[in-house]
Amino acid sequence: IAFAHGNYAPESARGRQLLAHELTHVVQQRTDVQQTAPLVQRQETAPDTPEAIPLSTTVSSGRVEVPQGREGQAGSVNTDTFSVPLSTTVHVSATASYIGSSTNVSDWSMQLFRSPWWGADEPIAGTWRNGRVGGPPLTFSVSPPDTPTRNYYLRFRNASQYEPIAVSYTATL
Repeated sequence: IAFAHGNYAPESARGRQLLAHELTHVVQQRTDVQQTAPLVQRQETAPDTPEAIPLSTTVSSGRVEVPQGREGQAGSVNTDTFSVPLSTTVHVSATASYIGSSTNVSDWSMQLFRSPWWGADEPIAGTWRNGRVGGPPLTFSVSPPDTPTRNYYLRFRNASQYEPIAVSYTATL
């Protein structure tokens, strides 16, 4: 099996999928059926050629309860950190609902942060999204900058001073 430079990565889920795919070809080529010609399935591509069918891998998902705010300050909660490989686009989607039976319409927001690096959290530009509880999902896609720190988390804020909200979220590569 030959891999293009940088594509052999058995420590990652994507690398294991590629390795399993290539090993399947090896097994297929070693059948007892007589072949009229060898089955060589190889196509050279430039390293910067995008894949025809990108793989989707969930790196973080769940449901969090975001407390109500106080006067002048929104309630907030952070998710657990998750890792993102260098030069990978992250797709985030989240929806919010009331916990209980409130009919108040209130604002909520989410943002992607880089985990503490040299002691400071840093929001990723362009990821701030505002929405209404019970409204359509908030979504964004972003390619975080290539930095030594590749761990990220989502922060959700609740602008309601009356009731906590529940946020369901998914982050995929």
